[in-house]
Amino acid sequence: WNAGSGKWLTASTLASLDHYGFSMPDGSGEKMGWRNLIGSAHYHSAGEKGESDLSVSYNSYVSTQELSNEYHGTENHFSLRSMLDEITLSEDFERNTEGTTGWKTGGSFRYAAFRPGEVAGAVNRKRVLMASSYLQALHNSKRLSWEGTLRPTVFRSDTTMFSLDISLKGKWQFLPFLALEATADAMSQYYHTLEGLPVGWSMDLLVPSVRNIPAEQMRQGYAGLEANFGDHLISAGAY
Repeated sequence: WNAGSGKWLTASTLASLDHYGFSMPDGSGEKMGWRNLIGSAHYHSAGEKGESDLSVSYNSYVSTQELSNEYHGTENHFSLRSMLDEITLSEDFERNTEGTTGWKTGGSFRYAAFRPGEVAGAVNRKRVLMASSYLQALHNSKRLSWEGTLRPTVFRSDTTMFSLDISLKGKWQFLPFLALEATADAMSQYYHTLEGLPVGWSMDLLVPSVRNIPAEQMRQGYAGLEANFGDHLISAGAY
């Protein structure tokens, strides 16, 4: 929907369903399925001061597995189900600038309900809240360009966790054909993916950070050279 000069609204949805199963003459069998439902709305507004983006989204994910067999005369039935429901609200604002330096800011709030690895009738439910904001500064000139981002995050599950993500990136064009690049990142991840469960299935479980499973931490750095020769670009560096 075009709401006027510099203003528009978009909305989208996605639904998917995957299922497979088989059964054998002896009564054994296996079933597996995934279901996704995603909906989002995005409002964009541009004015004299800058551009603003407001978004809201909903994400629902379900995976189920069932296995039936007979072992030494005993019938066995195993079922495993995982669910995740998320609601996210976010806003981003970019300031209009006429010079070489600018900035962006924004924030998001997320509610999520995890139900990972429920066996039979057992219910394993975790509810989490996550709020984060960021401030990004940018500079672009003929010889030097850089950007830096700070992102504080508060995460609440059975305890409260706090992290400060930092991202830095710079490029110095010290010769017309040669530039030096460098990046540094320190980031946190509050969702954990468990892979390769020992049940013979290829499946993933998403679990949140809790008191005895803290957030994953990542530290990464890069430095390298970038050379231009006519229509060709060569870069070499190390992480």
